[in-house]
Amino acid sequence: MIAQAVAEIALEIGAEAVVHGCTGKGNVQLRFELAFKAHYPGVKVIAPLRDRIWTRDEEIEYATAKGIPVVQTVSSPFSIDENFFGRAIEAGVLEDPWAGPPEEPYALTSDPARSPAPIEIVVGFEKGIPVSLDGEELSLADLIAQATSEFGFVRLPESAATGSSMMPQKLNPDVAELVRGKAGTAIGRLTGLLATVKGLPLAYDRDLQEDKAPVFSTRRETRLALEALTVLVSGLEVDRERMAKAASDPLLLATDAAEELVREGVPFRDAHEQVAESVRDGSFKKPRKGAKRASPGPGGIHEALEEARHRFVDNL
Repeated sequence: MIAQAVAEIALEIGAEAVVHGCTGKGNVQLRFELAFKAHYPGVKVIAPLRDRIWTRDEEIEYATAKGIPVVQTVSSPFSIDENFFGRAIEAGVLEDPWAGPPEEPYALTSDPARSPAPIEIVVGFEKGIPVSLDGEELSLADLIAQATSEFGFVRLPESAATGSSMMPQKLNPDVAELVRGKAGTAIGRLTGLLATVKGLPLAYDRDLQEDKAPVFSTRRETRLALEALTVLVSGLEVDRERMAKAASDPLLLATDAAEELVREGVPFRDAHEQVAESVRDGSFKKPRKGAKRASPGPGGIHEALEEARHRFVDNL
């Protein structure tokens, strides 16, 4: 939109050229120049930083010599683009992917040196495809399983799964997928049966000859599904150590910590921000005990509303 507006103004005033300050290193210059050409065909595009092939240090030196105010310096050359969607930082030592970033550019997160137990892993690539983790050659599935905490809680029995037709290392959870599909079919049959019987009077009508097929079919498929699920569940190998580790993550109690602050009179928006900040800087400590929550049902809802009403009245 910015490039379009520049091109339209240039066209309106009859300018011979337009200028942008992109370095020619990223995709921004492409978007600018395509927009210029599309909205002002034939216009000359000048890009000094690209055409002169300046380094960041040379740019800073030129700006300093000409009295152009810039916040970057040779010792702190970082280019920071912050907007509604995020914060991007580049230049200087950050251009080297093997160099850890210094503390200076951090704002929304913390320096790993001051964060809890940083873990560094090295993923090896060949032709853009990840092939190893910390030097150990792995299949892509094993790589994902070892690098992602959400995976690896259970292992499927081969008696209730089949191999992928494409990926030799992959097991498809056939039983679980088919039972899920059969559940959808059963819901459809129930809906049809309810539509059939909902308008019947208190007597036998010929409509009822349509009730046998969905009932008998669903009964048969439910029995077969239960037999298959028995094979699946009885053969599952549960990784209890991995599950226990995931369940003991203190960050699972972050919401409880916020609720504890609320019970002490802190507005939730402030409690939320305090806990989020402690998570970011690594100082989060789980509460002594989890928050008490009423059991589901109208009673629990009424109790929660009553408690909220009392808090509101007390703060008036």
